[in-house]
Amino acid sequence: MVDVAEPPAEIAPAPAAPAPVPAIVEPLPVPAAAAARLSAPTLVTAAALGANNYGMTLGGGYTAILPFFVFEAGYGVSRRVDLSFRYETVSGLFHYPQLALRWAFADLGAWTLGARLGVNYSLFAVRSDQTDLTSTVYLSGEIMASRPVSRGADFLLAVRGDFDLWEYRIVDGEKHLNGTYRYDATVLRIGARTQATDDLSVYLIGNLRVPIETFTYKAEQFYILPTVEVGGTFVW
Repeated sequence: MVDVAEPPAEIAPAPAAPAPVPAIVEPLPVPAAAAARLSAPTLVTAAALGANNYGMTLGGGYTAILPFFVFEAGYGVSRRVDLSFRYETVSGLFHYPQLALRWAFADLGAWTLGARLGVNYSLFAVRSDQTDLTSTVYLSGEIMASRPVSRGADFLLAVRGDFDLWEYRIVDGEKHLNGTYRYDATVLRIGARTQATDDLSVYLIGNLRVPIETFTYKAEQFYILPTVEVGGTFVW
């Protein structure tokens, strides 16, 4: 009897180890304070509105003892540059339209720094038998800084200078047009903005205007003019 050698049993290869599953790293949540570390984009803060965004401000208050009303509308030309039109009237006697370019030129930590260059026209007129009118074309330049102080509130500071170009007067029927070309006044501003609703912010701003020249009208001299302004501002 012949022994027949049995073929060796086949050994199945060990199953390959499963490929390691890459770990999914969840992003850390951004703290609310860091997410809102810069000023909100509005017409009253230094932050620009943003490209193709619109802004509007309605407000009022008192200049010394005289009530005033202000309206402003703006459009975001680019991420950091806005074009705006502002109109202010004091007691319906003094009128101040302005066309301005706003530029948020830097962010330093929580602070947003901005500049505003405006072309302005001031008009004072009294309708009577002989209309008396005083008007001035002037330039204004402003440096502003704002920063958030809480999740929905901003603090702002600003310094503005006014430079007169031309003055036109009608007094007792006589017309006078003069080139003045002089520095007129410095305006200091301090205020705050807070979010009231998803679309509306309210603000409170105090101004102090310190003229270089003395303004005299009917023997009353105005050296320093304080102003308090309160209102609402929208961005969409």
